Amino acid sequence: MKRIILSIAVIAIAGVATFAGTQAFFSDTETSQGNAFVAGAVDIEIAGISDDYLDDDTVNDGPKPQFTPSDDGFSFELADLKPLDHGEVSYELTNDTNDAHVCAMVENTGNAENGRIDPEREAGDTTGSLNNTDSGLGELQNFMSFGGNSGISYGEWFEVGDLSSGGSETFGINYCFGQYDGSDNCVPNTSGDVNVAQTDSVEVDVSFYAEQTRNNPDFSCEDLNEGEQDVAVTQEDDWSTVDLSGGSDWFAKARNNNQNFELAVGTDDSSVSGQDTAEANWDAETEYDFTLTYDESENEATWEVDGETTQFTVGPDTFSNLGINAKAPNGVTTEISNLALSIYSGLSPDNFTANGNVSSLSVMGLNLNQDWTLTGTFEFSAVGSGFSQENPAVHISVN
Repeated sequence: MKRIILSIAVIAIAGVATFAGTQAFFSDTETSQGNAFVAGAVDIEIAGISDDYLDDDTVNDGPKPQFTPSDDGFSFELADLKPLDHGEVSYELTNDTNDAHVCAMVENTGNAENGRIDPEREAGDTTGSLNNTDSGLGELQNFMSFGGNSGISYGEWFEVGDLSSGGSETFGINYCFGQYDGSDNCVPNTSGDVNVAQTDSVEVDVSFYAEQTRNNPDFSCEDLNEGEQDVAVTQEDDWSTVDLSGGSDWFAKARNNNQNFELAVGTDDSSVSGQDTAEANWDAETEYDFTLTYDESENEATWEVDGETTQFTVGPDTFSNLGINAKAPNGVTTEISNLALSIYSGLSPDNFTANGNVSSLSVMGLNLNQDWTLTGTFEFSAVGSGFSQENPAVHISVN
């Protein structure tokens, strides 16, 4: 009996050992499906614009400038400005779901002469004709200052303040028909005889930028100016000072070609193999859009006007200067307008006209060794077989 019991015990122990080696743990799986991480947003809107004229009776006597906001509340006109007029244009901004830090920028987008009067001529204004027939560029932008002691320059981002989520704040931008003296005092401008600015107008865009403040303690509006190019923009209006015969590493043209018209882009204007050309058909007093694109990876320029396209390999090289030229024979005008350069927001003026001469806008100090696009519009007041080679013409040079 003892042997039998012992045998049963051994069998039982062996059976337990066998089960322990093959069993699985109790387990279960549950899946949390369709989870989403949703990014927040900063969304600001302009809710209104107003003007606070800072009238100093000892200096600025009489009626104040006429402030007229647009119907949609996104722009305004400030008319009848006099030297030393100054004030503050206020923008009401609203914000949606996240606290934000707000920056602003004033860009010069247009300068109109609006006709010249006798005192302008006496002050040395030679940009156009008298009696409201002028289509040249005005000088008012040279006598306007913005920002008070903050020293705002055209095309430069600056601090305006914080805007809470779900909130509304008013941010002001000071203006002065003169110059600031290091504080908010508007004093006479030293840029020359202010008579040349009579009847002129300057057009600006005011842009706002908002960036979240949460987890972003080191942001500054100055950061937005990093990488902005320190360039020189000059304008010339003279046959003798604008040289179209050389000085460019590559070019793009829309030109009269004896009895025909054509596009051309390339590196050697005197050689068939140094350029790509295409026949064109343009009408007088008709606006034509143009696009010049540079592809840095391919070193290739693409020149397109009115649906016609030319293309040429123009590099590699180092390019830093851009010349935009309008050429017109006697009695003819060539007008270039709506200029925009993708890599440089400060291009100003964005339009100019040649009246029986050559007019040129030069931008120097650019980084043109990257992808960029120049767009604009040109118009010839007359076309025909009676004009010489490349006159009228639009000529863009890069070096």
